Amino acid sequence: MCVLRISIRWLFVLFLAMPPFAGDVAADGSRVSIELQGQIAPKCGLSGADGRLDFGSLGAAGARQERALAFTVNCNTPFTYAMSSTNGEMRGQSGTAGAAGLLRSFPYQVQLTIPTDDGGTLRKSCDSAQLAGASGQGAGCEAESGETTSMGKTAALTVSWDPVGGPLLAGQYSDDLRISVAAKY
Repeated sequence: MCVLRISIRWLFVLFLAMPPFAGDVAADGSRVSIELQGQIAPKCGLSGADGRLDFGSLGAAGARQERALAFTVNCNTPFTYAMSSTNGEMRGQSGTAGAAGLLRSFPYQVQLTIPTDDGGTLRKSCDSAQLAGASGQGAGCEAESGETTSMGKTAALTVSWDPVGGPLLAGQYSDDLRISVAAKY
């Protein structure tokens, strides 16, 4: 059996021969204090959404309607979040342009709700026109989490619309709504 014995004095000599480090050595060489460091990379992402929210039949008149979609937020650091849209409205994909008296688009509203690790809830609401912004290039609707995180929390996107202000042209209506999250720091 081999036993390795190193005296405190020899350890002290070894430490003196090593390059400087961020630690304290006792004057008599009996102890050393070493600072330990590490890093966790910031990560922020979304998962679990199937990428489609069907409004169903849009012809029903009268009451406000809404649809919701749940997904998971995973941000181990404070984060920014944004919603943007291609059209800024639900827009008809077919039919005759300029059909007399028939609407080819209608606005909607979105609310994004994100629970946070500190027990709070982030909420951001925007009209569809804000989602496209003035340029029509998806300038969007942005916010940030402050100093809180959201790991494995179920967020909800609620899309709602008021009764349409006139008859809609028959056909499919759509918009491309994007949600993004990014590490703040």
